[in-house]
Amino acid sequence: MNWRSKARDIALCGVMAAMLELGKLALNAIANVEVVTLLVLLFARHFRWRVFPAVLVFVGLECLVWGLGPWSLSYLYIWPLLAALGLVFRKQESPLFWAILAGFFGLCFGLLCAFNSLLTGGFYYAITWWVSGIPYDLIHGAANFVITLVLWKPLDRLLTRLVSI
Repeated sequence: MNWRSKARDIALCGVMAAMLELGKLALNAIANVEVVTLLVLLFARHFRWRVFPAVLVFVGLECLVWGLGPWSLSYLYIWPLLAALGLVFRKQESPLFWAILAGFFGLCFGLLCAFNSLLTGGFYYAITWWVSGIPYDLIHGAANFVITLVLWKPLDRLLTRLVSI
């Protein structure tokens, strides 16, 4: 890999991380409604392994914006897990498939965060934390499903064109 390709990869990761952070901030006023899930899946599909550094930079930016909290450790495994799922299923063409995956991810988000709570507060703390967040997970899952169903096709086409340039 020559220095130009490395520089291009670094720039691409920076642009992806910035888009993830801006997408999160743009919808921040609406609890558990975000485009990060959609973008991570699209980036994994089109830019493959390059999504992982972008996701980690996004997590770092989230910590800079919001400070460190119990969620910080969770983000270190939740978003890379989503990127890995995007890579595994990257050949899927159906927007409905991607919407279902995004919706399921949103439904499971609190449960995935509860693993961190299990380590920091024990079993009962993790269960209590997860159960108290289920209404938010329902919103998160429904919002992810709708956003992905509506935006998948046009953004997938756009990225297909951009990648071929």
